[in-house]
Amino acid sequence: MIHENSSAAYATIQDLILTHQFAFLKIVKENPESTAREIELLSNGIPAPWKRLPELRFKGFVSNPYKRPCKVTGKKAMVWAEA
Repeated sequence: MIHENSSAAYATIQDLILTHQFAFLKIVKENPESTAREIELLSNGIPAPWKRLPELRFKGFVSNPYKRPCKVTGKKAMVWAEA
């Protein structure tokens, strides 16, 4: 049996994840072909773009059309674009 507090906590986390996914999708739409690190800087403290962006890719909302040097790290990285 699942405790009702556990169910409530799970629901809260799922809502938060969806909120973060929506925020990252908005950033990708407004700043196409940015790397995850560049998106993180634009996110106003929303944590873990490296988790939310692949989730959005799995759902078909974003893609990785190519790689380029990141403006933040200087390393070659995937860019994120609206699918």
